[in-house]
Amino acid sequence: KLPKESPHVFALYMQLLLTGHIPTKRHVPENCAKQQELLCRLYVLAEKVQDVNAKDKICDTILALFQKENRKTLGEIYMPGPTAINIVYKNALEYSPGRLLLVDLYTLYAQNLGDITKNAVPKEFLFDLARTLMQFRELPTDALPMNDPPFYHEDKFEKLKQSQGSYA
Repeated sequence: KLPKESPHVFALYMQLLLTGHIPTKRHVPENCAKQQELLCRLYVLAEKVQDVNAKDKICDTILALFQKENRKTLGEIYMPGPTAINIVYKNALEYSPGRLLLVDLYTLYAQNLGDITKNAVPKEFLFDLARTLMQFRELPTDALPMNDPPFYHEDKFEKLKQSQGSYA
């Protein structure tokens, strides 16, 4: 069953079929989130119609747009936001290259969670992100400061919360 896609998403899919290209807009920070969301909707449509070539091209475009947008910024990285993540995670298959792409972007490039709050994205995304972060992290070679039992005492814990914000 085909989803109820907006005419704009379907027109973009038809353009992809006819030309083999997906047009993207010039770099303007306000365009980044909307383009990412549109590409994620397009990805979901391609997955619903089982168009592997289109899905591959869309993933290529998401990655190219990410690289292009982030080369033009000074220190701020434009990550796919909560809406884009929700579009893919709520509508794509569990083991989807689109999901993997979003997780990999956050694993490898995110410096913080940006607009993502505790309940803003599906728990599956957060679990996938935690799993890949654990796979990529370096294991410690020396004793960690937290091996010191006082690290977990209330007074140090309060200082940690104040300096880093809530960890939960």
